[in-house]
Parts: sequence; C-alpha cells; structure tokens
Amino acid sequence: MGEIAAIGLIQERATRERTLLTEQPQAALTSRVVIEQAKGMLAEHLRMSVDEAFQLIRTHARDRNLKLSQVASDGANLKVPSAALITSPGQKS
Repeated sequence: MGEIAAIGLIQERATRERTLLTEQPQAALTSRVVIEQAKGMLAEHLRMSVDEAFQLIRTHARDRNLKLSQVASDGANLKVPSAALITSPGQKS
C-alpha cells in the first residue's frame, strides 16, 4: 500500500513540474511581447528609436525598483504617461 501511495505522489509531482516547465516559457514570451509593444508605442510617441525607448523604460523601472514588464505593461496600456518615463524619481512629471 505504501509503494502505491509513493508512486502516486511521484506521478503527481512529475505532472506538476511538467506544467510549471510549460508555463514559464509562455510567461516569458508574453512579457517580451508587452515590452516590445511598449517600446514601439513610446518610440512613435516621442519620435525616438526603439533602443532609446527601451532605455527610458528600463531606467524608469530601475530608478523606481519596478519590474520591467510591469512598467512596459503600464506604458502599453497608457497607465503611465510618456512624460513620467523621461523624468527621474525626484522630479515632477
């Protein structure tokens, strides 16, 4: 009986690990898509290169200790005005 229970637990753990390994790349891909969208939107709006737009997003995230994907998502969803991305934390946007 103990062996059967152990096999069941091992199979359940393996299933959980496979699910996790499938979900992680999907989350990374989704995050990357949002970052690319935000870069494009910001570059167009501020008339700059996408590399410069990425630098603004990255700097904003680092200066405020935020996740890059969250700043990009907020920017793509227009929750963060572009002016906020070009000011440092101590400045008013």
